[in-house]
Amino acid sequence: FTDLEGFTKFSSGMEPDELFAKLNHFFSRAGLSVEKYRGYVNKTNGDSIMALFGVPYENATHALDAVLAGLDMQREIQSHFALRMRIGVNSGTLTAGILGPDNKSLYDVLGDAVNVASRMEKLCPPGSIAVAEDTYRAIAPYFETRPLGKQAVKGKGHLLCHEVLRVRPLLADRRRVDESSAFARGHADAVEEVERAKTARFAMVDFRSIQARDGAIEHNEAVAATSLALFRALRRD
Repeated sequence: FTDLEGFTKFSSGMEPDELFAKLNHFFSRAGLSVEKYRGYVNKTNGDSIMALFGVPYENATHALDAVLAGLDMQREIQSHFALRMRIGVNSGTLTAGILGPDNKSLYDVLGDAVNVASRMEKLCPPGSIAVAEDTYRAIAPYFETRPLGKQAVKGKGHLLCHEVLRVRPLLADRRRVDESSAFARGHADAVEEVERAKTARFAMVDFRSIQARDGAIEHNEAVAATSLALFRALRRD
C-alpha cells in the first residue's frame, strides 16, 4: 500500500482537470515501478495505490520484488514530485479471485495479510518503506533496515515493524564476502568498476530485477566482481 503525505493540502485549490493530470502522472510512474518488478496495481483510491506481488502466479521472490518496487517508487517520487510517500509491505496467505457484481467485477485479494500491509503503510515514516515481520525475515539478508519496534495494530495487538533503508551493499554481505580475506581487501574496488561498466554499457538492463527473479540480489555482481578481479590480476602478471 502507498499513500502520498500531504496530498490533500497540495491539491487544495486545483481545478479537477489539473488534479486528474497530477494523479495520472503519479500513477503512471508508480505503475512502471510496480510492473518492473513483476507486480501490478490492483486498485487506486484517491492518491493511494494497492499493488500485488506473487499473485495470481506465485513466485518465491514476491517479498523482494515488492520492496524493490517500493524503493524504485520512492526514487521516482523524490525526482518528480514535491511530496513524500509512505509504503507498507506485508507477506502472507490470502484469498484471491474475482469479486463484485457481474457487470463490475474485478480481481481482488482478501485476508489478514492485506490488512496488516495497510496498517504498515499508516505506521511508516514519510518517505520510506515499512515492512511487517514476515516480510522482514524474507528480505533481511538483502536490505539494510532499521527496527521501528512493536507497533499497535488494531485487532492484532502489537506487531514488530521494520523500516527498509536501502539495498545492502555487496561488501557488507558477509555471506558472499569474507572481510578478513586478503583477496577481498585487495580487490574491493572491482565492485565499483563493475558498477561503472554496467552504467556505461548496460544502462538498459535492469540487473536488480533479473537478480530478484533468481532470488539472489546482486549475486551476479559478486560473480562479475570476482571474474574482473582475477582478470586484472592475470593481466598484471
